[in-house]
Order: sequence, then structure tokens, then C-alpha cells
Amino acid sequence: MVNLRLEHDIRELTAILSLLRVKGLGPVKFRSIYEQLNSFSRIFDLSKGDIESRFKFHEKIVNGILTQKNDLERFEETAKDQLEKANKLNAHLITYFDKEYPRNLYNSNHSVPLIYVLGNLSVLKDEKCCAVVGTRKPIDWTQKQIKIAVKKLVNENFTIVSGLALGVDEVAHSAAVENNGKTIAVVGCGVDFPYPAQNTLLRNKIIENGAIISEYSFGTKVLVFGLKKRNKIIVGLSKYALITQTSEKGGTMNAYRAALEQKKPVGVFYPPPLLRKQFDGNLKILKERRIPVLKFSNGGEVNFSSDSYDQRLII
Repeated sequence: MVNLRLEHDIRELTAILSLLRVKGLGPVKFRSIYEQLNSFSRIFDLSKGDIESRFKFHEKIVNGILTQKNDLERFEETAKDQLEKANKLNAHLITYFDKEYPRNLYNSNHSVPLIYVLGNLSVLKDEKCCAVVGTRKPIDWTQKQIKIAVKKLVNENFTIVSGLALGVDEVAHSAAVENNGKTIAVVGCGVDFPYPAQNTLLRNKIIENGAIISEYSFGTKVLVFGLKKRNKIIVGLSKYALITQTSEKGGTMNAYRAALEQKKPVGVFYPPPLLRKQFDGNLKILKERRIPVLKFSNGGEVNFSSDSYDQRLII
């Protein structure tokens, strides 16, 4: 990837912000534009026929791109505004052009062209990352096993990735911080929006050695669909995903589906028999075996090395 600080290239940032408004132009298509043109702004120099023949985009997407070309001046003002806010917050706008853009995320199917980052940029270079996700209301057994698992992962130099929500996310981030590990929190709002308010102190601790990441601009309040979509980035940043506790209808199943799409190995807690009614989502994942799935009876068993895949189980 080209090492180009986007903060110094208003034209490219303007193009990205404009193209993000084109319906149907998702991360995979954004990456296609970047890899073919080594630019986003250059697509506005192409004719309709050139875009269609070069990228094989649907006509609606092509028309959307051409429409946005007429509104670039407005998005240039937006770009300048976001850069000004980043400067005040000591935050960053990171795109494909930047060496800090996470390689795991770039190689996933949710390689959004622009992420907003608050915290330590160096943590974005970590490729040895593990997502730790689960319910907002974990039982005591789950919380205990998460702390054990995260300590083990941190000792193995994993960076812990989660979503800063109450419950499992909070326990995972806190355990990483307490064990002097690195952690990344992906949020479904602007990185400057303090959500949830109860985790404000934890946010500040994460920012010291880790990072808060979002695909949403500064000032964006909590979005319901944003909370769901952030699971794709959580998984995208990670080599593996540890699903601790979830019901079949829980939001954590969005992370599982993201792992399916991205073909990421998944580890699942498999608790003692008396507790399993509260883990029906975990049991569903183990039964499906649609991707490599590892069964962990406790946090101390968590191991994503290749020789541990004999732990797979059909139940």
C-alpha cells in the first residue's frame, strides 16, 4: 500500500467521502478502485463507459458515481471539517493510502476505505489480533473464563479486539488493560462520542496504549445499524474470533456471520451442562461447523494454533 498521509491530500479524502454516499459501492468495490487507479479522485476523470468497462459496476452504481462528481465542493468542506476536528481531538483519519491501515482489515471483505482512530496508531499494525465478543449480560462463569482467556492471549502477544459495549466487551478490554496488553475497541458511533457512558474510564485507559476505531465520522451518535456493522470490522481486524456467550438471537451472532463471510477461524466456549441453556448460540455454532470451529471448555484451553483443531466437536 502507498505510504501517503491522507491528512495532506484533501482531494483524495473528498473523493472518499463523496463515494461513500454511492449506494451499492461497498468495501470490496472501493478496494477495486484503489488497486486499479491507486486513487479515488481519478475515477471522476473517467467517462461512464470507461467506469463500466474497467470495473464492471452495475449501471446504478456508475450513475451514482457520476452524480457525486457534481457535489465534490460540498464534500471538500466536509473533509476539511473532519480534519479540523481530528486535529482538536488528537485523532486520525486513516485510509488505504496510509501505512497504518490494518492489514487484516484490508484483506477482509469489509475493508472500509476510511477509519477514524483515537489513540495509539502503532496498535493498528498488529496482525496478531483476536476478537473477543459476546452478550451484554454474561454470567459469572463467562466473566471468569474471559479474564483467564484474555490473560493467556495477551501473554501470547495477541491484541484483543472488541466493541466497548457493556458485558463481555467490557470484561475483555478491561482484562487486556489489567494485564498490560494492547486492545482495540470498535464502536458504532463517532470515536469522540462517549458510548456507553458507563465505560468512559475504560475508554480513556484503552486510548493510552490501544485505540478506539470507527467507520463513522466525528460527532456521529450511536446508530443501531452501526452497532451491528461494527462486528464486521471487529472480525476484519482479527485473525481469530472468540465467541464467549451468546443466544441464538443475540447480536453476537452478527460477529459469527462476519466470521463466516471472512472465513475466519472461530473459538467457542462450551460450558458445563447446567449452564448450557444460556449458551444456545454457542451450541448452534458448534453444530453447524460451517467454518473451522474450536470448542473451549474453559478460558485456559483457548488456543488458536493449528495443532489445536482436533478440539473440534460435533454435538
